[in-house]
Amino acid sequence: MNDTTATGSLQATAYLSQSAAAAPAAVSWARQLIGDFAAAAGLSGQRLEDVRLAISEAVTNAVAYAYDGVPGEIHVIAAVVPEELWLVIADDGNGMRARPSETRGLGLGLGLMAQLSDALTILARSSGGVEVRMRFDLGDGAEQGAIRAGR
Repeated sequence: MNDTTATGSLQATAYLSQSAAAAPAAVSWARQLIGDFAAAAGLSGQRLEDVRLAISEAVTNAVAYAYDGVPGEIHVIAAVVPEELWLVIADDGNGMRARPSETRGLGLGLGLMAQLSDALTILARSSGGVEVRMRFDLGDGAEQGAIRAGR
């Protein structure tokens, strides 16, 4: 499903919601979809690449861990509100849990998403699965966010 709305004060699509099968192809699909959305919202250069990398990490985690090989979906939501781009990656899978075969902790992807975004929240969904929310500041806030992150 794709819902988009344009507002008079924004030059970009204000809202997008789509789902795809939780398969490796979903990573490039989400990267392109969200990259185009973020560019329409006014991001460019390194900040746009940060968004693309963060969304790739979030979708990769969902594809790799959410369903344990059972078919499922990845849900991608993007919204532009005044001076902010919000991204949500969600799944209906098994949720975050310790895996005995992995001793590396939370992994590099979550730390990278936290560094690239201006805010990161990870929630267990009441219906099952995980929801990753990321905020990227637009306009002057985007420059400040890049400075805070050391870029």
